[in-house]
Amino acid sequence: MANHAPGIGALSDLFVRQLVTAAEPKHPHFIIRTQPRADRQVRDRLLAQGFAPIGLKFFPGFLFTRFHPAQRLQIATMPGVHSLIGFAAQPAPVDEEELESLQRVVDARLPIGPAPFPALGVPCRLKAGPLEGVRGVLMGSPAQPLVVLSLTLLQRSIAVSVEADWVGPFRPIP
Repeated sequence: MANHAPGIGALSDLFVRQLVTAAEPKHPHFIIRTQPRADRQVRDRLLAQGFAPIGLKFFPGFLFTRFHPAQRLQIATMPGVHSLIGFAAQPAPVDEEELESLQRVVDARLPIGPAPFPALGVPCRLKAGPLEGVRGVLMGSPAQPLVVLSLTLLQRSIAVSVEADWVGPFRPIP
């Protein structure tokens, strides 16, 4: 009678192959909190290991990268890493829409400033400009509107100065 179960070697090869592809888009982004002034050092180490870390200038001390949750120990023990953001010793995935919105702000080079979390104002969706489709909270005056974007997992927000004609009403996507 033949045994069709994979051997230990085959299972470990499969596991390693899955971890090597951990930076693929199928895995969510997680937040890495770095030690003071260690952002660049940690980013370089992550790049050397095949990850694609994202640093946002308005959230210093934090990097965002995709990885398989089984790799949390490998990343958490990396020199310069303070911790992984999560709950009950498990990393928590970042809301991809929030992270993408913040990346678009960086790419657009719009004026930004600090904002309170949670943001108080009117929910809106930008209907034009470089942030078209982004959801946020409208604050400021009609002449100088500010749209507040938040990263819920970190409980932090930024205010982005936008043109008045870019702002549209908020309509949830069905």
